[in-house]
Formats: sequence, C-alpha cells, structure tokens
Amino acid sequence: MFVPASGRKHNWQDFTLIVPTVSVGNVGQLAADLIVSTLWMERVGYILHPSLLPIVGNNPFAHEEATSCKLTTCCEVYESILAEVVVIQQRAPFVKGRRKEYAQWLSKWIKDNKFFQVVILTSTFSQERLDHQIQGSPFRILTSPAMEEKSGEFFANKMGWSVLERRQSFPAPSTVELEIGGDNYKEKLLYMPGSGIAKSVYESCQDLPVLVLMMFVSEGDNGQDALSMADQVNSWLNLIVKKAMNSDRKFLTDSELHGSNRVLCSYKFRQAFLKMASTKVTESKSKHRFVDRQSPIDVIDVTSTNKFRWEWLSLKDNLGDFFSSYIRKIEKDGFAWCCLCKSEIKYSGGGVR
Repeated sequence: MFVPASGRKHNWQDFTLIVPTVSVGNVGQLAADLIVSTLWMERVGYILHPSLLPIVGNNPFAHEEATSCKLTTCCEVYESILAEVVVIQQRAPFVKGRRKEYAQWLSKWIKDNKFFQVVILTSTFSQERLDHQIQGSPFRILTSPAMEEKSGEFFANKMGWSVLERRQSFPAPSTVELEIGGDNYKEKLLYMPGSGIAKSVYESCQDLPVLVLMMFVSEGDNGQDALSMADQVNSWLNLIVKKAMNSDRKFLTDSELHGSNRVLCSYKFRQAFLKMASTKVTESKSKHRFVDRQSPIDVIDVTSTNKFRWEWLSLKDNLGDFFSSYIRKIEKDGFAWCCLCKSEIKYSGGGVR
C-alpha cells in the first residue's frame, strides 16, 4: 500500500508518473535518481508491500555537507508540483516468487490515481540484440493504444525513437523475426530479458497512456547510460531548460559519477546532468553548512518573517533556470547561498521575488 508522508491528499490527474524498474545495470533507477535530485522533488510517501524486501538506508539525496540525514525505505514516492511529475523509486529487490504480485498491485495503483501519462524506464541485455539492432540508437519504446492515439507520430518524427521490434520466436531469432510490421506484427512477442516488471506493468495498463523507454545496456559502470536516458526523458518532458553547449564544457568521468560500491552519488550525478542540460551551476564555498529537505526549517529560521520553503527551488528565474540548480539553503536564519555569485541571499523579509 501507499503510505503518505503527510495528511495532504494528492490529485495526480495532471501529473506524469515515472516508474523505473529494477533492470540491467539499474539504468532506469539511476536516471530516476537524476530527475529526483535535479528537480529537488519532495518525498511524499513510501510503498509498503510484502513483495519488497524491507530494507532501509541513508538518504541518497542529502547534500554532502548536510548535517542531517534521514533514512530511506525500500520504495519511495517523490513529487514535483511545478513540473507535475511523480517518481516511484524502488531500491530493494523482490521477495522470491512475488514479483508478479507487486506488478499487479502497482498497475492497479496507477489506474486508481488516474495519472495523465505513465513513463516506464527500463533496460535490457545488449547481447540479446538482433543484427539490425546493433547499429543506431540503443533506445527502443513501447506505447499503449491510448498513448499512440494521444501522441500520433510524435515519438518517431520528433524524438527519433524506434519501436521495439517484436519476435516470433526466441531466444534463437529466425528470418521471420527480421520482419518489422506486417499483418502478423501484433502476433509476435515482446522480448525484453532483464527488464524486470516493465512488460507486466505495460501490458496491464493498456487503457492508459503508457510509454516504455528501454535501453540496450551491459552490466558494469552504467553512469553514462543513466545520463543518456535521463537526457532522453528531459528532451521529451522538458524538465529543465536546455541552452547552447559550451565547447570547453567537460563531463564528469565514469569514476566520478559512481561511488565505490556502484551506489549513486546523487549530488555528483546532478552536477553532470545539469552540465548535460547546460544549466548554470558552480560549486559553493559557504562557511555555513548546507541543509536538506529533512532539516527542521522552523528551528533554523527562528526569527524570519518568511521562512524558507523548499518549493521555491522548483521555480524558475528570468533565464528559465530552476533555482534548485544554484540556490542552497544554509544553516543561517533567513539566508540561502547562491552558487553563481558565491554569496548569501537574504529572503527573511520578502521571500522570493
């Protein structure tokens, strides 16, 4: 069941739901972490289900200089009101033999909340590609009838995404499998090894606008794969505004993107994603420590008339950049830190202008 973090009722009929699945290289999950961290999405609850192993860990979105750190559960739900996006982030594996049960529950929960559209992020083994899939884009999509009716040829013409080729038999491809389209296309099967519950949820939500974005990958250091997938999602949903790339701008290396245990370092990932999207971000050197969303603002902003609000970071400046890309809340009453001008900003008297 979904357990809300507060008593606020959620109306997500105009929201896009992003569901990353536990799949090859955890690419969908890493891409979702990028989106949650970049947009400073708010944790609005968690999912408690007997099919998920009850595991907890440290908050992956806490800033490296934050003084407080909260626990993260095995499956959490994040929301951005401004971007109208909800993300379900599963961090624990399934109990053996109960994956189908969770997929059925999740499909029903999605239908009950009547999301505007659903995006499933997943990955599959690159070694399972057909010969003609080796060249070109590593991305493939699946769309439900409702999404096809809504989008038309947008994904093919504007995004350049190809529909996943179905197979008549597997794992050994036959010559018939090379046929794309035709009268018997719908009779062929979806072959998505390593994609987790993506296929089950997709097939259970055919009456909703659902898109599956899948990437051919191999197990290893999949940081760059996650960046690519997050950029594809951003190109479609326009989560952050893109600007002209600077030729001397450099990406972080794969070793910088990942921690030693292949656990996402969300702060460094977010910097890399912002560089990919070409938004303005620099490191800050504030003498005050940064705080995260779990910090008690009422204790920090004791005398401020206008106390700090995390939703301010979801707003955009006059250049179209999110404040979250360069503004940090610090442990100082009534002040925040600007990473661009490297100075404190007072908001206690007038809030955001």
